[in-house]
Amino acid sequence: MLRLAIEAARRGRSVAVIDLDPQTTAANWSDRRAKDRPAVVSCQVSRLPQVLATAEKEGAELAIIDTPGTSTDAAIAASRSADLVLLPVQPQLYDIETLPSLKDVLSLAGNPPARGRGDREIR
Repeated sequence: MLRLAIEAARRGRSVAVIDLDPQTTAANWSDRRAKDRPAVVSCQVSRLPQVLATAEKEGAELAIIDTPGTSTDAAIAASRSADLVLLPVQPQLYDIETLPSLKDVLSLAGNPPARGRGDREIR
């Protein structure tokens, strides 16, 4: 996810990364970097609509939302706000076992388009 944000910024796109994960992985990553792009904002789930609106108003062309790896309110809120959901799933039993709950998250979010590895649509 962060690699996508870096590549988009490198290509001249204005990118905002929004960290909804309580582990604040994206925000911590940003704190360690010497560069200020892409911008990373850590926020609570209830503030997501306002943060997205501010990012758009500030010129962000792309918003990437980092969520916890579990079915949470954050994952549902992010999916509802998304034009596309990318699911980083590894070919290992633990990740495969989470697919039913990921499908539930997408269903609760209104079934936005979702892609996994190899750009295959997930349904």
